[in-house]
Amino acid sequence: MDKKAVVTVDDILQIKPGTFRVFYCGTVLQCRSAQSQVQYAKRYRKPDNVGDYTTKCDYDRCTVTVSALPVIEMKEVKG
Repeated sequence: MDKKAVVTVDDILQIKPGTFRVFYCGTVLQCRSAQSQVQYAKRYRKPDNVGDYTTKCDYDRCTVTVSALPVIEMKEVKG
């Protein structure tokens, strides 16, 4: 778990597809800020090998889990 007061977009972009990172934010407000950073990264700076970013907040522990989902390639079935 990373103990950071501020989660940056660069922290989010360093998460490899298929893995996750847990950030300890300190306050609920900082958890919400981390979620906003993930939404920004998802919309404007998402790498090509990442299909989506998801977040899960635990407000009691002030943690945010950020997952980077890999790109799923669709194959055409002939038949």
